[in-house]
Amino acid sequence: MYSDKLVTNHSIKLRTEAHNKAQDASIAAVSIEMDSQTTDALNFAHSGDIEAMQESVTALFSNIDDGVESGLITAQKGSQRKLSIGDRITEATIDGGFERALSEGVEQGEAYLLELESNDLPGLNPDQKKSVIKSAKSKLNAKKRVIELENKVNIQEQEAKVKFEGQKVLVQSYMNSREVMDYKNKDHEKAFNQILKESLDGKESTKELRQVVIEQSAEKGILANYAKSAMRVSHMSDNTDQVAKGLDYYIKINEQSPSLLEQIPKTQIAYLESLSTLTGSGLELETAITQTKESLKKPFIERQQSALASINNQETNSDGFNLIATSSLGALIDDEFSFGWRGKDALGQEAMQADYNNLFTHNLGMAVNQEAAITLTNKQIMNKWGASHVTGEAVMTVNSPEQLLAHTKQPVKWITDSFNKMQEDAVALLGEDGVTVKVEDITYKPDAVTLSGVPVYKIYYTDEAGIERPLSVGKGGYWQPSINDSNAGKRIKEDQALGIEKFKRSHERSSWVIKKKAELAPLLKAYNVGKL
Repeated sequence: MYSDKLVTNHSIKLRTEAHNKAQDASIAAVSIEMDSQTTDALNFAHSGDIEAMQESVTALFSNIDDGVESGLITAQKGSQRKLSIGDRITEATIDGGFERALSEGVEQGEAYLLELESNDLPGLNPDQKKSVIKSAKSKLNAKKRVIELENKVNIQEQEAKVKFEGQKVLVQSYMNSREVMDYKNKDHEKAFNQILKESLDGKESTKELRQVVIEQSAEKGILANYAKSAMRVSHMSDNTDQVAKGLDYYIKINEQSPSLLEQIPKTQIAYLESLSTLTGSGLELETAITQTKESLKKPFIERQQSALASINNQETNSDGFNLIATSSLGALIDDEFSFGWRGKDALGQEAMQADYNNLFTHNLGMAVNQEAAITLTNKQIMNKWGASHVTGEAVMTVNSPEQLLAHTKQPVKWITDSFNKMQEDAVALLGEDGVTVKVEDITYKPDAVTLSGVPVYKIYYTDEAGIERPLSVGKGGYWQPSINDSNAGKRIKEDQALGIEKFKRSHERSSWVIKKKAELAPLLKAYNVGKL
């Protein structure tokens, strides 16, 4: 009997557990279905589809009632659930209405928000109303911020577009001015170059501007100075950014208007062409630069070795020696090579020669071409020393006072100082002959006379009778502007003297020069024999 009772109790327990589990499963299934119906109702309310929302709510409330009748849900929980769903439906309806108003514009959103704040919201208590309004304000402010940022971006894009269009107009105007005004519109060129300086930063707009410039260059048959400069600098620089910029111009111009490259020295073209080929094959730019420099040095070295070997050739005549010498002497930078300074000041001559040698050594090392190095060095010397031109014999001519006043980068005061000193010297010289004049009576006029190839100016004085008379040649008679007559000139002379000494010490220490002198000694001898 006892065992039968245990079996019966155990059976009852199992049936109870099974019933409870089945009931739990039913409750879970009903709960999942109601959650799904609640989500649908909220979505319909938010979207403004009131009819669909009402159908969904009706079905949901019917399920709740069924759950209460079947005992799966207590009457209290069913009632609480209906109230909660009603509140959420109301909030979703209001929130959706606000978002639709806001989508039409900020003003519509503000009007909807004002209506919410001004009226009671049926079905919502004060805390719920406060929460709905807070959410609406947050969305309104976010919308305003988005619009503000979009407007800012639009303004920036418009400004960039206007600036770029302005640059295009400037390019066109600049190219026209270079053609019509014979390259003399310096103010325009300065403004143009300033914009380019601000633009050459690799941005997309800059690439477009480069394209415009290349097209304008092709149309006018003129290669813009800054493009020439970029390619020249890339040829001389170890800075990969500068080289890349010049290479970019070369590639684009070569593709679109290769005839413009005729305005570029052949040595630069050879250098950039090699870089283009090597980088096009996949080499890094830095590696391509190294390989290109090495490859361009080979022809020069081979020519030099051939010349040295030919020295021992008994059959080579004087003309042959001259040809050998002129093709190889670029490797020797010393006093044997002079650009022929024609100045009256020995210190100026020495300082200028030192500058020339320094620049020429650097340029030759970069160009590995004597002709190109000479051309570039002459230009640099002219710019630095204010010279007006360099002749075919490499003779330098100093600017006239008028030219210096217009072009010199040094303060103009030194020209005035030089003229004042000339006046004082002239007054003193005339005084020795008993002629009394004032400094303001001393003037000068251009004269077709040169001293050592440099233009000078005839000095005149006005005597007591008001007659203008030339100062006698024996008393000087001519004035040549000299910066050495000013305090600034004295400081420059001191700086130049220090520079000369520094150059000489460097020159003497240069094992490269000593080695080349030894190698070319027989060549120099043959060259001198050939000249005789």
